[in-house]
Amino acid sequence: AVFTVIAAFSSTGFQTISVNQMTTVVSSGALLIIVFCMAVGGSAGSTTGGIKVLRVGILVKELVAYIKDLLAPASARQVVTYYHVGRRPLNSDLVRANLAVFMLYGVMFLITTIATVMYGYDAAPALFESVSMVSNIGMSSGIIQPGMPDMLKLLYIFDMWAGRLEFITLIALIVSIVASFRPRRRLRRAR
Repeated sequence: AVFTVIAAFSSTGFQTISVNQMTTVVSSGALLIIVFCMAVGGSAGSTTGGIKVLRVGILVKELVAYIKDLLAPASARQVVTYYHVGRRPLNSDLVRANLAVFMLYGVMFLITTIATVMYGYDAAPALFESVSMVSNIGMSSGIIQPGMPDMLKLLYIFDMWAGRLEFITLIALIVSIVASFRPRRRLRRAR
C-alpha cells in the first residue's frame, strides 16, 4: 500500500497490484487516496506530474488567510508568507495564477472522466484513469487496453501531452502560434 501511494505521488508509474485487484480488492476510499496523490504529484521543480505540492500549499495558505480575514476586524491587516527557496509574500497575482492552474487541471480531469464514462466505463476507474493520464502517472485501472475506443485513445494522448507541458504553457504556445498567423500592421510615418 505504501509503495503504491509513493508511486502515485512521485509519478514513477510502478503498479504492484494487478488491474483486477485495483478494481475489486482496493476499497473506494483507498482508490480516492491514490487518485488524490496522483493529482497532487511531487514538489515544484521536480519532474513529477500533477498539480504540485507547492500549489496545494499556496491554496491552503490562501484559504486560511481568507478565513482569518473574514473573522478579523475591518481595521486588521495581515501579511501571509510561504516558503519556497526562502520566505516569500503571498500576493494576489500568485494566488490567481495558482487558481488558474487548479481550474485547468480540474476541468481536464472532469472532461476526461465524463468522456470515459460516456464510453461505458464505471466512474471510479474512469476518474482514476483520467487523473493518471493528465498527471502522467502511468498507473492504470484497466481501461487502457489495445481494444479501447480510438477517440478515447486520442483523448488520453492529448491529456498526457498537455499535462506534461502544463496547461498554462500549452495555452501560451497556442496563443503565440495563432498570433503568428495574423499579419502585423506597419505604421507609416507622415511626411
